[in-house]
Amino acid sequence: MVNLGLLGKGYILNNDGKITVGGTCGSNGLCEGGIELIWPATPAGWEWDGTSWKVPSDSAANGVFYAETPVYVSGSPGTTSSPWEATIIARDSIEWSGNPVTKPFNPPSDPELQYIHVVTGNDLKVNGNIGMVGHEGAILVHQQIGVSGNPTFYGFVQVGNGNPTWSGDPFASNTSGKNHYDTSEFSGEAKIAYSCSANCTHAACGTVSAKMVPGSWRDVF
Repeated sequence: MVNLGLLGKGYILNNDGKITVGGTCGSNGLCEGGIELIWPATPAGWEWDGTSWKVPSDSAANGVFYAETPVYVSGSPGTTSSPWEATIIARDSIEWSGNPVTKPFNPPSDPELQYIHVVTGNDLKVNGNIGMVGHEGAILVHQQIGVSGNPTFYGFVQVGNGNPTWSGDPFASNTSGKNHYDTSEFSGEAKIAYSCSANCTHAACGTVSAKMVPGSWRDVF
């Protein structure tokens, strides 16, 4: 059980446009409860468009963000000297574009969330020049991933292609929810700088860097 209230900056982005803090996350992967924040106390940079949560600006609050909806990051928050510290967890898909510079928000009160950067219950679409710096971060994708542009991932990427499944999994097929891909796709000049942490025990963590090449890059965990 993860108590987002202990994080200080742990937010639940609800599917009705409300934001709550102080909720809890169970072993089923669902986060709920908490106290509703009233505007303008909501985290900077986040917007609700009626169906999804978005970060369209070049400045955004740090923290752990659990969204019940798809998430779109199209702005460019963060710099190399001052990266955007954000752990984004979405029940559905996440789409990253723009030129953000980011690293995981590592809450000292909860080691289970440290070094976790992005988690999706569905697809992850990366089509910008994202830079990840400062700390390694796990990028965990339940369904498919699509990468274009020139992003740099610092840490490791795990793509499940729908596995594992669990009771009540809302995105058990590759066409469920906000579907970006039926199969994973790679293009552009994406790079991974491997680094190890408590959440990275794979042998690839000892590799300095790797380049993602269409048709030839594959890593199985």
